[in-house]
Amino acid sequence: YCMVLGFTDRLTAWVDFIVVCLLLSVLLGVGVSAVTTGTFSLLAGRFPHSPGLVVSAVEVLGALADVTGPALGGVLWYAGGGELLLVGIVSCSSSILAMALFMLISSFVRNGETKDHPPDSQRPRNDSDGVTLKDVLRKPKNWLVLLLAMYSQFALSFFYPSLSIILKHQHHIHDSQVGLGMMVSGIGYILGAVCFGYLTDTCGCRRIVALGLALSTLGFLLIGSLAMFGFSPSLPCLFVGLVLEGVGASGVFVPLVKYVLDTMDQCGFPRTDHLANIVGSLHQASSGLGLFLGPSIGGGVTAAIGVRRASTLMACCSLSLLIAFAVAVCCERDSPVQSCLRYLQGKLARYDIN
Repeated sequence: YCMVLGFTDRLTAWVDFIVVCLLLSVLLGVGVSAVTTGTFSLLAGRFPHSPGLVVSAVEVLGALADVTGPALGGVLWYAGGGELLLVGIVSCSSSILAMALFMLISSFVRNGETKDHPPDSQRPRNDSDGVTLKDVLRKPKNWLVLLLAMYSQFALSFFYPSLSIILKHQHHIHDSQVGLGMMVSGIGYILGAVCFGYLTDTCGCRRIVALGLALSTLGFLLIGSLAMFGFSPSLPCLFVGLVLEGVGASGVFVPLVKYVLDTMDQCGFPRTDHLANIVGSLHQASSGLGLFLGPSIGGGVTAAIGVRRASTLMACCSLSLLIAFAVAVCCERDSPVQSCLRYLQGKLARYDIN
């Protein structure tokens, strides 16, 4: 990617330029997804009982990179043009490649020194360890979880294409401050991921997901929907709505890995590294799909029906998913509703017997 990026400014035909840029974006996306999934797998193997903190760490670092990357790239471009920007990208990529090679060599050396303890791929596997992707996707609750993971990133990036237009034309924000306004939801996502990672491992994941959907609904209402009920749109309400929407997206996305692992535990599948790899890859795939569909659909919907109606539509979607998730939780065997129903059934059965 870095080697070809420096030659894109030499392409004269605009069709060739667009095609090469799209191919480079696909290549970059594949590399980023591989690094993110591999990082989650390594951390999940080191901390198997803290999946919330693992996802929180990965998401916080990724969000910090998304926030600081454009700012640093703009500074390098302004200081030295495309050549200095290319030097910075190559330097960062070379340092990351050196660390990856060091980790790879150290893993081979460690495996060679521990002959009495062969790696997981050479150990005899039990029947309970043979969980497959089909086993994970066979559970209906996991499909709802993947939908929630996709929707959290979809909602986070829904207003990305039109947010700059909203800030400049409706609220008359200067061009130099538009980037700061677009960072608001990312800052909310970082703050939410830091808090919800710890709360997921201590308080449970169901309450955090429900809280995230509720905050997302409130955030979309503050972004523009309140204007439909007689309130005038204001810039503070927009910023508060963006922050709440970012916090809500992290509240939905972070606890879902633990939710799937808990579901598989209830079905008799132990928490192995293989299961964590499967769940982490599905989690990242759903995130990537949401980040792709969010700007693609959000820009067209906002341009067609306006910001107010689009935010109202997203608030209704968040509320609908909150209701669906609450119904799914109530149908679980260990839910408080099911416990109350079993208690009442026992009382009624005892009354009938008497």
